[in-house]
Amino acid sequence: MARQSARTSADSAPPRAQWTVGIVTDAALPQFGDRLLVEILDSSGNPACGSCRRQIPVDETTVWPVELGVAPREGELAPPRVRVRLHRSDHAGPDGLPLGTALIDSVATLPPATGVVNVVVKLSMACFGIPSDVADRMTCDPVARAVAPERSLGAPTEADRRVRPGDWDPGKPRPCGGAVPEEMACIPGGAFLLGNARLVRFNDLLQPVPERLVITSPFAIDRREATVGTIRELIRAGRLDANGVVDRSTRALCPYVGVNDATADARPIECVTPDFATRACAAMGKRLPTEAEWEYAAGGTHRELGYPWGDVAEACSRAIVGRGRSVFEGTEDFDASTACRVLEGEPIRVWGAVAGGSDGDVTPEGVRVMGGNVSEWVADSFAAYTDDCWARPPSPLIDPLCGSSSSVPPLRSRRGAAWGDRPLAGAAASRQAGNGAT
Repeated sequence: MARQSARTSADSAPPRAQWTVGIVTDAALPQFGDRLLVEILDSSGNPACGSCRRQIPVDETTVWPVELGVAPREGELAPPRVRVRLHRSDHAGPDGLPLGTALIDSVATLPPATGVVNVVVKLSMACFGIPSDVADRMTCDPVARAVAPERSLGAPTEADRRVRPGDWDPGKPRPCGGAVPEEMACIPGGAFLLGNARLVRFNDLLQPVPERLVITSPFAIDRREATVGTIRELIRAGRLDANGVVDRSTRALCPYVGVNDATADARPIECVTPDFATRACAAMGKRLPTEAEWEYAAGGTHRELGYPWGDVAEACSRAIVGRGRSVFEGTEDFDASTACRVLEGEPIRVWGAVAGGSDGDVTPEGVRVMGGNVSEWVADSFAAYTDDCWARPPSPLIDPLCGSSSSVPPLRSRRGAAWGDRPLAGAAASRQAGNGAT
């Protein structure tokens, strides 16, 4: 009779001590991140070894949780720490490390390793924009939405295993309630980054940084610019006072020529003050959009496009922009930008806004001419993004409206490029300011 062998098989050897680190997030991808930066740190917060840093590309197709193994280093007395950051690759420096605070950052201590220990790192959108202080062992607590002493990682629960990208409820698209008029487009509510750290402006006050996480409620916005004809009829009907609109007799390239002249009815209205724009919207039963709403719509909502039509500039071929007259052309109505005066070899000889704008200047939601033709007043007073008006808690900002201005007279914000502006002014995040007729 055969008897059982006393030889020990390899399967009965105890497993090597190690950690299996699972990473989960409720952030929408790639909107709020397309890279995981994972670092194993020593007790001082420095990388524990030369190969203790890894970049992992992620998107909505990635298998979650993302898992990786960590083995203790020989002679290491204290358990190592693990730092995980979810960030966007376009917010990284030449070394691949994230720049700024538009990310989710979590630091924790690994528990003692006896055999294989499974732990989980939860990257919560509640912590977006709150950086860790590695030296002082402080990291974001998603419940408090503030930094707190870092903790030891625990085993994943069933709830942890079910977390998926896009689960963050405030960021989910929310449709418009009720019917939306035919001439307007519904912009579903959601979350986005207001500003653009990669867009460089020449005026420090106009820099669209630092970026802010914003949540907007759903709203409707006109698909097309308001025309001279629409404004003229409101004035004729006595529903709108003409005070605040500049006519052609005062400024040669302004389209409005009086309440009884329909010559320019098809052209978009321009040369108006912010107060007139506010009153005109009210006369139509509407309102000016806020600066955040305007940018959210111009950037294709959650897509966060660089321009209304996409991420490639193409402003000269897409939008009515960069078509100003130079000072040498002998007119008081000139603009320094003539960058788009020659298109496809043919010089553009007509100045001013174009009726209907350009067919290439349209957002995915069907909102036309947000990147050029005429710039548009919005509801906010102007303030730099470093001002308390934008930097105030809570974070994220919910339906923000900046109502303060330190300038005298107060400046108002306007968005979108006018026909004579530099092409860069047509970027979705580009800001302008003024208080006169434009």
